[in-house]
Amino acid sequence: MVNIILAGAAGRMGQAILNVLPSFKGLALCAAVAEKGHPQDGKPIYKNTRLSSDLSGIINNGDVLVDFTTAEASINNLKIAAASKKPVVIGTTGHSPEQRSEILSLSKIVPVVFSPNMSVGVNLMWKLIEESASVLGKDYQIDIIETHHVHKKDAPSGTAKKMIEAVAASGGYDLKKIKVKSIREGEVVGDHTILFTSPYERLEITHRAFSREVFAAGALRAALWVVDKKAGLYSMSDVLDIVSG
Repeated sequence: MVNIILAGAAGRMGQAILNVLPSFKGLALCAAVAEKGHPQDGKPIYKNTRLSSDLSGIINNGDVLVDFTTAEASINNLKIAAASKKPVVIGTTGHSPEQRSEILSLSKIVPVVFSPNMSVGVNLMWKLIEESASVLGKDYQIDIIETHHVHKKDAPSGTAKKMIEAVAASGGYDLKKIKVKSIREGEVVGDHTILFTSPYERLEITHRAFSREVFAAGALRAALWVVDKKAGLYSMSDVLDIVSG
């Protein structure tokens, strides 16, 4: 049995993970963490597990840390995990280039799965985008449309940025010409579309998330995968064995 510590347990993604957790027989929740001052601090959040604001005091109780917090909090949590040699799954988005560099540095101490989207379908979409861009060539105009709920803070989404990286991996495109439209409305979980348009045709690749549980299931799959890996920075492509290039 792999014991996980869930950081951000009281948030939307944290609750989705707790909803999905019973379907993962090889995983158990040993601790749940939220920011200091959270109104549920100290109260039961899942079965007999109470919410805590002290990750340092409980980090050694678990086998792997799963983090869905904020960019700044995820870095602090990763530092605590690295100090105790605990593997980490980071699903948090919105990191600055400096914070991403810090994640890379800390991954030299412990294994880290870091992905802007834990969905199996989205990770396959990135592969399809890379292949499409390689075949279609630079004569196609590329547009990306992403829609999320009004509470999402970062725009464009981490998934949309990764879509651009997938195009870049094929080579030959002027990435500055890629137009990205970010929409924030209602309670949309996450819709992403990329359009390749020429004067004669248009190819569209779309992924729609129906619930946050799709990301939660991917994160828990990553937690099972990373627990016995060597130190390094991994992606969901590694977890799912999706070969790039």
